[in-house]
Amino acid sequence: MATTWSSPLHAAAAVAPATGPAAPSSAAPASIARPELKALTSLRFLAALMVFMDHAPVTEWASHHLGFGAAGVGFFFLLSGFVLMYSHGTDFAAGIRWPQVRKFYVARFARIYPAYLVALLTMTLALAALGKLRLAEAVPVFFAQMFLVQSWIHNELVYEGLNFVGWSISVEAFFYLLFPISALLIWRLSKHPRGIAIAAGVVLLTLAAVVTHIGPAYIKWSYVLPVVRFPEFFLGMLLAIAFFSAAKSGGTLREINVFLLAAVCVVLSPFAPYGLRLAAWMIPALAALLFTFATQRGAISNFLTAPAFVRLGEISFAFYLVHPLALLLVTDFTRSPLGISIGGLALALGLSFLMYGVVERPMRKRIVAALAVRPPQPATAAVPAPR
Repeated sequence: MATTWSSPLHAAAAVAPATGPAAPSSAAPASIARPELKALTSLRFLAALMVFMDHAPVTEWASHHLGFGAAGVGFFFLLSGFVLMYSHGTDFAAGIRWPQVRKFYVARFARIYPAYLVALLTMTLALAALGKLRLAEAVPVFFAQMFLVQSWIHNELVYEGLNFVGWSISVEAFFYLLFPISALLIWRLSKHPRGIAIAAGVVLLTLAAVVTHIGPAYIKWSYVLPVVRFPEFFLGMLLAIAFFSAAKSGGTLREINVFLLAAVCVVLSPFAPYGLRLAAWMIPALAALLFTFATQRGAISNFLTAPAFVRLGEISFAFYLVHPLALLLVTDFTRSPLGISIGGLALALGLSFLMYGVVERPMRKRIVAALAVRPPQPATAAVPAPR
């Protein structure tokens, strides 16, 4: 199956309860519980489904024409920045300390890498079994993807080979690397009037300027290049800070309006400059969508908090990782575009639940427990041996 580059990712972190203060302080802040954002968890699956549509034969043409994949990945990068700032940002409000940094990196590694590696191994073995793998080419690609550096290499074979959706996880790894210093910077900006709004404007202008001035020879690589995609992640972090202090107003009408705004942007995307279509064109509408549904104040949000939708959101990372494998396997049995699309969707869902239950969730718990920093045990006085 030919790979396409215009749709990607999803390593966005799970939208789970977090702890931390609502604002930074010079002292170590006391933790408070933050509500779980179930509506955003459910929206993760809808975005992952847009990425699937970019690869399924029945919807591939429409998805490429309207930019479903680009919109889905842009939403994921925004959501990743928002959720990480919501969940972990206050750990760095007063400064960067090694225990918090270590805890964050362990949590991110445990969250994404086990499922990512299993998906990469499985896809590689499937391609080899189907006779679609050239060993001499596959070995360097495999190691580049295993170490999450493929999106830095200006070679389509590297970032599109094997499990081609993995490039976005490579991008996310770069985001994670910069998160502690980015979080501290944003907290400092939030202390100044209009600091967050000004920073958001600068980010959007920077993103638009970059994508409209990249030459044709580099436009494809720039789409997967971490430094080019970082403004989307940073904007998501800014949205989280704004969300902390904003009045949690909203309602069904506002939710309908932001959906319509996003839909209009998608429909009009073919008329936008090509570089803008890949990121900046959709970002304002996607940011409004994310912010509105984070408040969970309307009928659509209530609908999205149903357990079935939340569970689909929970398995969306696994779905994103395994759907290329599902489409590959189904293609070996049928050439019907409809059969490949329906069969691929069904198989991807089945594999997603399996990956989530057997690999992603249990391995995350084991890695976090194994690498957790344990408090030192109090010293006990030595008891002299009897003579």
